[in-house]
Amino acid sequence: MVLEDNLIYLNKLLPTLILLSGLLSCGGQTDGHGGSAGSSSGGSDNSGSSADITCIGWFTGATTTTAPATNTNFNQATAYSLQWTASDADATCFTHSTVTNNHKVTIATDGDYLVSINVPVVGAVSNGSIITDVRKNGTAMSVGRCASVYIANANGHAESSNNCTFFLSGLVAGDEIDVTVKLGGGVGTITVLDEATMFMEYVGSSRKIFYATATQTTNSTNLNDTTDYAISWTHSVQDTGFSHTNGSGDITLSTAGTYVVHITIPLTTADTGVGVEGMIKLDGTIVTSGQFRQGYLVTKTESSISWSGIVVSTSSNQVLSLYTGDSATPGTITVSAGYEASIFIEKLSSDTGVLFVDGNSLVSGASLNSNAASSHKWTNSTIADATYYTHSTATNPQSITVEQAGDYLLMLNSSNFCSPITSRTNFRIRVAVNGTNVSGAIASSHYCGGSVGNNLASGALTFLLEGLSASDVITVTAQREANTGTVTNNGTLLVLIKK
Repeated sequence: MVLEDNLIYLNKLLPTLILLSGLLSCGGQTDGHGGSAGSSSGGSDNSGSSADITCIGWFTGATTTTAPATNTNFNQATAYSLQWTASDADATCFTHSTVTNNHKVTIATDGDYLVSINVPVVGAVSNGSIITDVRKNGTAMSVGRCASVYIANANGHAESSNNCTFFLSGLVAGDEIDVTVKLGGGVGTITVLDEATMFMEYVGSSRKIFYATATQTTNSTNLNDTTDYAISWTHSVQDTGFSHTNGSGDITLSTAGTYVVHITIPLTTADTGVGVEGMIKLDGTIVTSGQFRQGYLVTKTESSISWSGIVVSTSSNQVLSLYTGDSATPGTITVSAGYEASIFIEKLSSDTGVLFVDGNSLVSGASLNSNAASSHKWTNSTIADATYYTHSTATNPQSITVEQAGDYLLMLNSSNFCSPITSRTNFRIRVAVNGTNVSGAIASSHYCGGSVGNNLASGALTFLLEGLSASDVITVTAQREANTGTVTNNGTLLVLIKK
């Protein structure tokens, strides 16, 4: 892409606040880590493969689907594809038209890809939900389901979001990727809030990764047991630096370092008023903001939970594991039929361009359920590359200043607890640059239903902040969306990685 193209694109997207100034780079072709997309067989270590490329695709502007009628309603019985009306993608890896078949993204280079989808929605639908599927060549992928939306349509609760990240292995040139939405709960109109977005990134063979799938815990297929059990993983990619035995829940991180982690678990049940809690542990201790739960299951059968963030290992051979257990009414919840839970882990080669902060309160106070939008205070800083970021945990801890122009991948997980139990609370998280909300950068799956045990929720977000300028200031706000009440923070983490 040339500079003139970037300037045209910038002018076009300023109204939606998705800024572009940096160029996305690309180079020569390489092989991936191996394995077929959505599969769970055959480990690999491809550290000796040919030189990598760097390719990113950013697909935005989805406010409609391919539905022949009422295409703004994402809650239709038939699955229809999201239409990406704007895109900025490296041609080495992606082909996309914003006019012709704009719901399809065609892969141009064989290999492995990360895909993050973000679908914030709003609608006055009782027990409303939407199901999102990532498809390859028209077929839903076994690791591509996201269903964290739940709308009660009571006490003002009308917003939610699907936010999930998936690893698609073994894609080949010519494969067509699209994202569908369909009804997952109550009947009615649910529309997008701002816009839906999709981030795609080629995962080159020099990147040290671990990838595995699962359909049960080490105890049974019920992920909602009253006792917490580890997820039983079957790995298909295990590069140097990771150790795991299929069927085990323990993933050994051979060396100290910084690890990016993405988890998505599609869920199904015949019970009501139930929900699974996920807990990411390092040597048996829950990591920073490591509890997560979305998609309350009441009079709907499908849901999902997801988590994105960083885990820092401080010594060799620490063990990372994911536990699940009941977080509401006891009952049976399994991985959705025909689908798989998945975990992607990448050991970063260095902390260059990385920021990892967390906090447990807002500028306005301890409750995340603030009547007016209030910024998160990042009072703990684990990683902050001073070449790229300026941040203080004491002075204006809510503000992060970017020191280098370019594109930054944001990851966020917000874990909250409603205590005492307050009926139907939910809050909306938004990302802002220089005080202006970024279109589509929303997580609003923090619903607490108020029933016994249903007082834990979380939100996840992976989003590309494109074309930031030096001295831009990033803040993250929370604001009440539904009922009043106190919602305390189990820990909110924020990650920025320069791309």
